[in-house]
Amino acid sequence: MIEYWLMGIDLVFKWYSLVLLIGGVFIGLSFAALPGLSNTAALVLTIPFVYYMDPISSMIFMAAIYGGGIHGGCMLAILFKIPGEPQSACTTFDGYPMAKQGRSAEAMGIAFLYSSLGGVFGVIACIIFAPLLAKFALAFGPAEYFAFVFFGLSVVSSVGTGSILKGLISGAFGVLLATVGMSETTGAFRYDFNTRILKMGFEFVPIIMGVFAISELIKILIEGKGTAQLDVSIPKWTVKLPSFKFMRETKATFLRSSIIGTLVGFLPGAGATASAFVAYGWEVRRSRHPEKYGKGEPRGVVASETANNASYGGAMIPMLTLGIPGSASTAVMLGVLLLKGIQPSPIVFQQMPDLVYAVFVAMVLTNIIMFFESIFFGRFYLNMLKLPFSIIAFIIVALCSVGTFAIRNSIEDLWIMAIFGVIGYYMEKYGFSAAALVLGVILGRLAESSFIQAVQGFGLISPLPFLTRPISATLILLGILFLLLPVIQKYLSDRRIV
Repeated sequence: MIEYWLMGIDLVFKWYSLVLLIGGVFIGLSFAALPGLSNTAALVLTIPFVYYMDPISSMIFMAAIYGGGIHGGCMLAILFKIPGEPQSACTTFDGYPMAKQGRSAEAMGIAFLYSSLGGVFGVIACIIFAPLLAKFALAFGPAEYFAFVFFGLSVVSSVGTGSILKGLISGAFGVLLATVGMSETTGAFRYDFNTRILKMGFEFVPIIMGVFAISELIKILIEGKGTAQLDVSIPKWTVKLPSFKFMRETKATFLRSSIIGTLVGFLPGAGATASAFVAYGWEVRRSRHPEKYGKGEPRGVVASETANNASYGGAMIPMLTLGIPGSASTAVMLGVLLLKGIQPSPIVFQQMPDLVYAVFVAMVLTNIIMFFESIFFGRFYLNMLKLPFSIIAFIIVALCSVGTFAIRNSIEDLWIMAIFGVIGYYMEKYGFSAAALVLGVILGRLAESSFIQAVQGFGLISPLPFLTRPISATLILLGILFLLLPVIQKYLSDRRIV
């Protein structure tokens, strides 16, 4: 084992490998900082270059891009309420309120540090538990995936709203939006009303941009604060990193979010976005002061950024051990390995230990490098806040529009973004959950396809078979427990008063 690690360290600490690492993180951060230009797109664009590299160099480069891409979306999410990547949507809930309170540098420092720490945790988990977790992943069938979506929606149902019912309505609306257009399972068109825009279905990027970024601009415009400017507090040399006292106080949040991020990250189709939402919802549900979340609670940033980066290592587990990609990005990486004649499997650890351990070392270094590179990027974006708000608003609309249009080159998506900007404004005004809506949109297709496949496998349309499988039954019961938790807590509180 030790000789494999020494081999990996020797391969990664060559000058050209370090250049690939530093450059890969830079590319990942750059793409993630621009809405719509995802790390998956960055990986796809590098395929012509890695085609001529040896397998180890190509995987080092792509692992660096992947890690930097997961991390980079937090900057725009905190400063402008624009999720550069879907998994950064949760970071807007508390990161953006912190920025409005003049604590933007503090929020950035928390995001940078805990992103890196969460990423290292996920990689270590990948190294230690890869074979075990890969076997666990095989136990997930259609019923388990459907149960997971139900569990995820139940956890975040009250995030951003004090009403479980409104949270469930928001999540159900998101799932409904995901079913518009052509079914990936049956090929049938649903809810299209014979119109082109609805036949195309809804991409989640225009919805996220509208619900989070555009709705905030509408709110400022309606409330007559169009000339307002965020309070800017920028340390002289760097972003404001959290103190050791803060790290001690949030160690439990970090550990829980890291575990959730790693476990959810290795499930194909779930990935970093679901990891962040589930971890954030878990923290809100178990907090003694849930009312603080969504108003600038630093623990919310810790939970979101830790979980989505912990999924970095988690998503690599099924890809390396089973050849099953845990995310779109790892699917691209799997394609590159296959292109080079390498079939990921459990025996790849014995057949090509140099490749596996070089990737492990590269993933650890990626999290360290992206911490320092993000500080440089962070100061650049922090200084943008000194601009007049009219210019900032123009930048926000331009970035959202370019990012939305780039997904499908569709003008209709810009209309969808604008419409959901209005919907997002009224959702916040009347206490509905934007978090549940977005998670429903992202996981809705997985829920639909999993439900159809499970029902076909069971041979009957009934919820009972879902309760006959241990994992799906556990997830469904946990989801029901989370839905009933506020009622139980209120009952116990009333009994104490009496």
